[in-house]
Amino acid sequence: VDVLNGAVNKSAFDKKIVLIGATSPSLHDEASIPGAAKPMPGVEIHANTIQTMITQRFLTEVPEWTVIISIFFVAILAAILFHFAPIWLSAILMFLLLVGHLFFTIILFHYGKIFNIIYIPITIVGAYLVISVYYYLTERRHRKKALGALEKYVSMDVISHILEDSDRLKLGGERRNITVFFSDI
Repeated sequence: VDVLNGAVNKSAFDKKIVLIGATSPSLHDEASIPGAAKPMPGVEIHANTIQTMITQRFLTEVPEWTVIISIFFVAILAAILFHFAPIWLSAILMFLLLVGHLFFTIILFHYGKIFNIIYIPITIVGAYLVISVYYYLTERRHRKKALGALEKYVSMDVISHILEDSDRLKLGGERRNITVFFSDI
């Protein structure tokens, strides 16, 4: 206001960039931007844009080949983890891998690099689902095969009795006091 009314010398602003705008939330000159938790005033967005142009610190995407290698690496890592770890532990490790990727992406963004945030989580979830389905189907096939082999030697009633309580499968038998009655007719 003082500059426009002539109370301040305009030459103080020579070769300067001056932005005039509203920053009060009640004036509703705010916009949501990526990476910010709350909306930012429009004049601040313009100021950041001008600062980026002056400093030449533009955001750049990481090369596509790094994303492809990362996808391949994460898929292999997910398969290895799932194969050698119990299912509950592999689920926790997959979740930690997912969270680690998100933190890695945020750190890269802080340094001016944009890393695709979608493909790696899709790979993690996809690998987990594919391997889970594969193990489910192979386990089911093995179970059917084992039951089919057992059916040839034991009646279905005995098999269902055994399946009700897996402790009945321990080797070595069990000791019991019994009475045996022999009768010759």
